[in-house]
This record gives sequence, structure tokens and C-alpha cells, in this order.
Amino acid sequence: MSLLSPSLHAFMAIAKYKTVHAAAEQIHITQTAVTQRIRTLERQLKTTLFIRTRRGMQLTHEGEALLRSVSYTH
Repeated sequence: MSLLSPSLHAFMAIAKYKTVHAAAEQIHITQTAVTQRIRTLERQLKTTLFIRTRRGMQLTHEGEALLRSVSYTH
């Protein structure tokens, strides 16, 4: 059981696996659900957490800060 919110759980999965597809497979939800969770989190935080590239997802500076914060408390 994870104490992380669904949005943070999706964020952590993308940060680890680098693609929405791989994150979705690992947390057993659809790619659409992962994308929606990240968009929701970005709206709540009023920032962009990932740069979307052809090779996957790359953390922004704000995303790196969130990852450190979540990793520290998790």
C-alpha cells in the first residue's frame, strides 16, 4: 500500500521509468490515466513537472525538486 496520492504515485513512476507507457504498465493503469494524473498535479502545483520528448519524459527543475521532496518523505 502506498501513502502517496494517485497523482504523486504516477509522478514517481514516470520519474523512475521515463515514459508514460512504462509508468502505466508498472502501476497497472492506462496511459490516459497517468497523463490525466500528471496534468492534475501540474495544475495543482501551477508548474510543469516534465518536458515531453520523443525519447520520453524528462524532469524539469521543479519536477526534480518535487522528486527530492517526495523521495525524502517517502
